[in-house]
Amino acid sequence: MLLSLPSIVLSSLVVTGGIIALRQNSNLEFLELVAYDHKVRLNFSQSSNPNLLIIGVDDADIQQQKRWPLSDEVIAQVLNELQVYNPRLIAIDIYRDIPHPPGTESLEKALLKDNVILVKGLPSEEDEQGVLPPDNIPEDRVGFSDLPIDTDNVVRRSFLYVESPSGKLKEYSFALQTVLKYLENEPNYSFEVTPESLQINSQKIPRIKQNSGGYMLPESEAFGWQILINYRTKQIAKVISLSDVLNGNIERDLVEDKIVLIGVTTPSEKDTFPTPYSATATTNFEMAGVEIHGQIISQLLGIILQGEKTFWFWSETLEWIWIGLWSILGGVVVWRSQRLWILGGNVIVSVTGLWLICFFLFTQSGWVPFVPPLLSFLISGTLVLAYKTVYQTYHDPLTGLANRRDLEKNYNN
Repeated sequence: MLLSLPSIVLSSLVVTGGIIALRQNSNLEFLELVAYDHKVRLNFSQSSNPNLLIIGVDDADIQQQKRWPLSDEVIAQVLNELQVYNPRLIAIDIYRDIPHPPGTESLEKALLKDNVILVKGLPSEEDEQGVLPPDNIPEDRVGFSDLPIDTDNVVRRSFLYVESPSGKLKEYSFALQTVLKYLENEPNYSFEVTPESLQINSQKIPRIKQNSGGYMLPESEAFGWQILINYRTKQIAKVISLSDVLNGNIERDLVEDKIVLIGVTTPSEKDTFPTPYSATATTNFEMAGVEIHGQIISQLLGIILQGEKTFWFWSETLEWIWIGLWSILGGVVVWRSQRLWILGGNVIVSVTGLWLICFFLFTQSGWVPFVPPLLSFLISGTLVLAYKTVYQTYHDPLTGLANRRDLEKNYNN
């Protein structure tokens, strides 16, 4: 058994280096994101936010209006109806970059209210100007609605803020602008942008880096100040239809002093996105953009007003050590297991323990990689098992001395 230490160390070094190389090249990102989604589904609280209300424009609403986009008159009527019930804010996740008469003047008047937030679209290679908001709307009441999408088409992250290298262009997301407007009259309100985070009042919100958690993002995907979306439930707020508002079928306590979000919820208008819930969904596979913005708003308010935890990540060096430790453990477990059933039990216990550690840390808002240490544990164990089988073929398992087969082999040679 004296030869166990060098065999375990050698296999661990080889496996750890190989796993780290695979991770650095993004080859393990997809599997890690699958594990991440599973943890999200296990961890959600199933509690909606009572301070939010979503006015969803569904297929029935569009059919009733007999047109899309909705006319300015309809949106103005909705805004005026909601204002009667004294909402804290009304955030409209529907582009109004060009007029849609009739009712353009009525909408312009309704949009002058200081508690109305508008949406815009960031410039892109295809559209250098982006989608602009209506004229004469102050910048502090406009935010961009763009969402970063991972390579598997799932929305797990959110832009909060982007800034040009010169600092001249500063853009706030729709969700962040809504939250800042919500907080502007609060005591000791402050907002600051630092290279590593956004600070609102006394709360720092760290930005995602290229290698945060299980990500290995290309530089083009890691720009701006981004956070992981903390999906607390599939339905973050009560949803009522546009027709309910137009017909007056709405209760005051649903609106009064609340944040009211207005947006499209029907998949036919292509403003819905896969989320970590989509993989196991049997219906409603995607979440509407306005609901995702509701998730982000709820998350930010929870951090700022209730002191909820922000996501945290280990440094790259610590993650490499984490992978190496599980690689060593894989070799030790295999070498010390003298029976097949003991080996199977030890492997099951170890893998379960790894998952429980990662999931517990996730419940504490920490994303610690699961797949790289799992693979390093299994592969290192497999290499040591192969070495152990060869070693025990030619050595006595108790004394470690050469057995008869080894002596005969050496004699024949």
